[in-house]
Amino acid sequence: PPTVVRVLGVDTSYFGVFDIPVAAGRTFVAADVALDRRDRPVVVNRSFVDAVLRGRDPVGRRVRNRGADAAVNPWHVVVGVVEDSPYDALGVGVPTRARMFR
Repeated sequence: PPTVVRVLGVDTSYFGVFDIPVAAGRTFVAADVALDRRDRPVVVNRSFVDAVLRGRDPVGRRVRNRGADAAVNPWHVVVGVVEDSPYDALGVGVPTRARMFR
């Protein structure tokens, strides 16, 4: 079965506010936010790298979004990887799963 990936919309301060370390590449910059939603890059977490890419280097790789906005933006370029974090839009303590941030 395909891996379920939770897509979270975040801003440039998200990773710093929650003290989520960058493992590779970078997080978002103001220029990314200024881009049309279809062209925005994504940051993924370590669980995404393990589950979806099976450990392959994700930075610069194009990944496909098959979610609700897939018709608008089916592909994203990964610009960074962050460590897994217990923080989630639903609160603290949610089990870590594959995440894509945009």
